[in-house]
Amino acid sequence: MSDLLGEGSASDTPRRRSALTEANFDARRKELGVADELKEIPGVTTLMLVEFGEQGVKSIEDLASCATDDLSERVTKHNGILHRFAVSRNECDAMILYARTKAGWIT
Repeated sequence: MSDLLGEGSASDTPRRRSALTEANFDARRKELGVADELKEIPGVTTLMLVEFGEQGVKSIEDLASCATDDLSERVTKHNGILHRFAVSRNECDAMILYARTKAGWIT
């Protein structure tokens, strides 16, 4: 992921670097084919969207089909998609529930 951060100069302010980084992550998200609608999910960051895309979660339906263990920290022999992020199991549940509602699976 370091290639997404780009080259910074000493004259860059932290705010400018942050904006550039966010733009780089969003460009990578688009390159991976992650749908814009996933950005609407509360608690999901652009960096998480990149991770989703790298793991094949590219649409609301893809996220809706996930189980909590697919996203959260290691509770099985496999790491969850968001294991590198400070996201609780409850937050993962909320993301999945939001996606299921948005996909029309829950009314």
